[in-house]
Amino acid sequence: MTKEKTLKCGYDIVYLINCAISGGKPNIDRVRSMDLDDVKKFCGRHRVSAVVAYALLSDDLLSDEQKLVWQDKLNYAMLWSLTFQQQREKILEHMRKNKIRYMLMKGLVLRELYPEPYLREMVDNDIYYDADGYRIMRKFMLKNGYKTPSATKETHVDEYFMEPYYSFELHKRFFMINRDKWSKYYSDMSKFLILSGDYEYKMSDEDFYVYITLHSYKHMSDSGVGLRALLDCFLYNEKKKDTLNWEYIYKELEKLGILDFEKSFKNLSEKLFKTNEKLSFEEEKDFLFIISSGAFGTARQKIGKSIDSLGKSSYLRRRLFPTLEWYRGNAPFVYRHKWSIPFYVVYRIIFKGISGRKRIKKEIDIVNKMK
Repeated sequence: MTKEKTLKCGYDIVYLINCAISGGKPNIDRVRSMDLDDVKKFCGRHRVSAVVAYALLSDDLLSDEQKLVWQDKLNYAMLWSLTFQQQREKILEHMRKNKIRYMLMKGLVLRELYPEPYLREMVDNDIYYDADGYRIMRKFMLKNGYKTPSATKETHVDEYFMEPYYSFELHKRFFMINRDKWSKYYSDMSKFLILSGDYEYKMSDEDFYVYITLHSYKHMSDSGVGLRALLDCFLYNEKKKDTLNWEYIYKELEKLGILDFEKSFKNLSEKLFKTNEKLSFEEEKDFLFIISSGAFGTARQKIGKSIDSLGKSSYLRRRLFPTLEWYRGNAPFVYRHKWSIPFYVVYRIIFKGISGRKRIKKEIDIVNKMK
């Protein structure tokens, strides 16, 4: 898709989101000028299909066939939200029963800022919990039909999956330990946790904003970030900006080295979702990057950034033979017992090569196409 067509699709989606969050009715002529197939495709990538459907279905704007397509998006979001809530409550009840401290994270907090909570689409549910409860929660999740490819006592997040689409990320830490600057900042979580119920905790509005800004920065730096993050930023600021302690927020963002990012990201979100000001050349360049990224960025962008800094041959060598810092965050046992590194390298090449062969082929294809 050309740059111009990508930008037009991005602006069309932003217009429809604005209608949804403001309660306005989309202009029928504006909707008829849209390529709704492109809009649908990009909405799926950015996890904003439900909120766009909410706008498109608010009036008699679509053909009967189009209504079915967008109603299906809305129905799926509602079903997903309801069934996840049932599964989530079982997990949280088990935590309370076993006196395990926990805190809802990311989208589970942000969804309350949307016109309807189910409009904030999520791939999974993120819950922070006390690492001392790891064995109790692992046993519970496996007993209840969940599978995990990587959960160990040492991983920073335990990923659990169950058909047809249930995915929970139970976080023992906010960041991998090899992301030194960030993991150190959150090394003592007691500084951030506020009791809000029986074993349930929350963060202050200021600390939560710092965290979601850092989370967006991480994605932007790694592989890109999508429209949903911009919308989250706007809604959070719109609902809470007058009550937030900005002096504290800016001080913490400065510590983390992301103050400039926060200001530009917030400014872009306000121009798109509030003031409707024309974007500058640099802002439109950032907007194009975001539209091209999807909700979590793309493998091409992540690989491209690594190759730009390392070079092609060094990148491939690093993928086969990671640095010690990689082991520190991804394979702590191997990091502590360095004698096992050769055996782990062989394991990664053989067993991971078989189980992840499609992903590896895709990565090789991307690398080969890089200049």
